[in-house]
This record gives sequence, structure tokens and C-alpha cells, in this order.
Amino acid sequence: MIKTLTLAASLGCGLASAAAAQPTVQAGSANSFSEMVAMATEFAGNDLSSLLIVMDDDDTLTQVPCSDASSPSTCQYLGGPAWYSWQQDLIGSGSPYQVADTSDELIAISSMLFGVMDMGFTDPEIPTSLASLTAGNTGAKMLVLTARGGSDVSPTQRQLNDLPSAMSDATFAEFIKDNALATNQSGKPSLASPVELNGPSTNCTSQRAITYTDGVMFVAGQNKGVMLHCLLSRTKSAEVQNIVFLDDTQQNVTDVYNAFVGEKAGPNVLALHYTRLEAHKAALTEGGSSDELQAVADERWNVLRDAILATMLSPLPDIE
Repeated sequence: MIKTLTLAASLGCGLASAAAAQPTVQAGSANSFSEMVAMATEFAGNDLSSLLIVMDDDDTLTQVPCSDASSPSTCQYLGGPAWYSWQQDLIGSGSPYQVADTSDELIAISSMLFGVMDMGFTDPEIPTSLASLTAGNTGAKMLVLTARGGSDVSPTQRQLNDLPSAMSDATFAEFIKDNALATNQSGKPSLASPVELNGPSTNCTSQRAITYTDGVMFVAGQNKGVMLHCLLSRTKSAEVQNIVFLDDTQQNVTDVYNAFVGEKAGPNVLALHYTRLEAHKAALTEGGSSDELQAVADERWNVLRDAILATMLSPLPDIE
């Protein structure tokens, strides 16, 4: 929970603001991308050229296959964030549903699953909502800030490239790239990666290398507030006066808020918890259908695991 915030009724939707802090740093929630766009536009005072929209990927921009998020039985779960969190809790439990013995094994299995599936938008309004913020040459900039790591770059690019944008001649991946922050060195929306962020010449510290390519930053599970600071220092972000951050995980919202609150200078920040899939995610471990959903996810994993072990000469060791 964010404890240092006060209610900011003027922005609605549970927004809270740091008292008397300059720049302005606020936190709140949004249940759809159209709601986020309205809040972002007001937050930036209609000056879209000053705005950077920062979005999580999994369960914010995209989700594992699900024909109806309001009907959990139609959703895959296997390989998604809710499944990953459930499996993290099962490590060392001896549960028959446990797929990995360590966190590293679970990460490897998760990356494998990313590599063999497509993703869909969490909200059908995403392409048109984001396009409304980038229209013309004075629109907002875009950044996808994902907890995925460098080994997930190729499947992530493929998944985003397979999704449509509101531009008839561009995929969603191209839309992000075309509206992304350019780096100081190359002027392109990518850094020579992986990037080690430690050292006397940087104002941020990371435990693991990050990757920034075509407007997508892969932070390998590290603090998103710290990592966003790192990227801003390495990109042409001087015109960014307002940042709106959107993530389905409350802790990431808290981390971004804490990374910017109380600073004497820098961009205004609005950190939003994306709540559209809250009930969908909770259904896997809570409520009357959880046992059934877990059994289905386990069955799907076992079918896939058995097929891989039966057909691959050198399968991923972590699934044996």
C-alpha cells in the first residue's frame, strides 16, 4: 500500500498525490485504456508532446489466450502471470501441481512457454486508445516496460509484431518503435544490449543486465521505478515533462511512485494500477472455480511436458 498519499479528487478514480511535492507525483487506478487516456490527457494539460506513456506487457498490454476474461474457464492461464505467481508459491511445497523445484527453473519454463504461444490484447480499445495520444508529429511517446528478461526478446517481439495497430500499414510492434524514446548514442529506440547499469557514470544500479530494443525495455524482474530512471538518463527525454505509468501489479505501481516522489526536479508522474484483469487473475487461486482451473492448467502442462520429453532429443533440463 502507498501510505504517503492524499486523495486527489480532481483526477478521480482513486488518485492520490504527494502533498506539496514538486514535481507532482500521483498514484491511482484505471480499468481500461480509454480511461487511462482520459486521465493522461488531463494530467498532461492536453500537451501530448510532453507525455510519455509507460506500459507493462503481461496482463496489461497483452495476456495469454483468453476468449472471455470474465469467464475464467475460457482462458488458458498456463504461462501467464497468475499461473507464474501460483507456481512460485508452490516451489518447495510438494504439491502435485508444482512444475519447478527452484525459481530459476520456473523462469526457464516460463520463457519456453512464451516462445511457443501468441498473446492477445487485454483490452480491444488498446490500438485506437494509444493512437489517439500519438496523432500527428506532436504526440506522446511510448515505452513498454516489462519484467521479462533478455532471453524473452525474440518471442516478445514476435508477439507484439503479430498484433494490429490502429495504423493500417504498421503492426503494433512497429507502432511502439515509431513512437519510442531514442537513445542518446544512436538516435534509435534501442541500446546495444544487454546493458550493465552499474558504475560511477550512472545514477542507477541494477543486479542484472537490461535490454532496450525497439521501444521495449526488458528489466529481468528488477524494480521498474529504478529502471525507468535509468532509461530516461540514456534517452532523448528532455521534452518528457509528464509520465503516465500503467501496470497490473500494484507493487510495480508503488515502486514507480517511490522512485520519483520527493524529487526536486524531473517529470511529473502518474502511476496507475491497471485493474481490468483483477478478477480474472484471482480466479486461479481464489473462489469456487480455483480447483477446476488449477486442474486444467496442470493437465495442459503435463500434456505439453510429456510431448516435449517424448519428441525432443535434448529437451530443456528443467522440465525432466
